[in-house]
Amino acid sequence: MANSLTELKLEVERVELARVPSETRTIRLEGEVLLKLEELAKQESVSISFIINKALRRHVEWEIYAEKFGFMMAFTAKMRRIYESLTDEEARELGRQSAENEHSEFINFWFKRIDFDTTLKALEILGSDYARSFKFEHSFDGNVHTVIFKHDRGPRTSAFYAEIARVLFNRLNMKVDTVESDQQLTVIVRN
Repeated sequence: MANSLTELKLEVERVELARVPSETRTIRLEGEVLLKLEELAKQESVSISFIINKALRRHVEWEIYAEKFGFMMAFTAKMRRIYESLTDEEARELGRQSAENEHSEFINFWFKRIDFDTTLKALEILGSDYARSFKFEHSFDGNVHTVIFKHDRGPRTSAFYAEIARVLFNRLNMKVDTVESDQQLTVIVRN
């Protein structure tokens, strides 16, 4: 049973998506691709169809938009070195600017509205789902939302993400407290 409005909404969305009919299509796969798919499916104990659907979903839900927003892949170690070259205040200022510009634009473009649910979902997409910027966890105890950004990239990265969270949730008139460490950021959000 859902313990929050957000979880209930996501359950409804999943049920609605499940009603979309699937269709069998024939596609031609190149030999090397097919061999790699078979090997991967065996290693992960899933079907080739599952892997292909996951890859296609990532392409249609993320890749075609990521390029438009200027996303790029980078090594975690390199990003840690970049953030650590900043002062604490520079990392926070970069986070504020990022929230006010790129993150807000992303949320508005992706969801066509900016509210708590879309902000939370955008952070999940930018974290764990697609951009893989951090591991994202969210829990709700009925009063307080706890959001965790697990990143392993140092305290300046936590400072950067803390400012993003403050700006995004403060503009929704929500109170934000953060606990920053070398490896993660914990964000406590209250109405």
